Amino acid sequence: MGLAPVVVFGFIRIATSRRVLTRPFSVQQAQAVVESWLAQPGVHILDSGREHLNRTLEVLAGVGTAAALTTDAQIAAHAFIESAAVATHDTDFGRFAELDVVDPVR
Repeated sequence: MGLAPVVVFGFIRIATSRRVLTRPFSVQQAQAVVESWLAQPGVHILDSGREHLNRTLEVLAGVGTAAALTTDAQIAAHAFIESAAVATHDTDFGRFAELDVVDPVR
């Protein structure tokens, strides 16, 4: 399973926020969680190089907007590059044509 860097940093942003959690994680605690994910067999960080940049821009052009969809487009681009599905309950991902989306809540 690949983890997009934007998702990892999103977790760290939310987990360490006093606006989100009554008792937020310290940076070290959040890092330990990420390290525990990466210690699992088959889990790795996805590459966000030039191919990913180009694919993200293509995805955004395909929907004709960016703004609030920019992070979602980065995740979708990783899925397209890896020929993988995105596991999410976020219905915005339905805006990306041909993206394989799995809703873990349903």
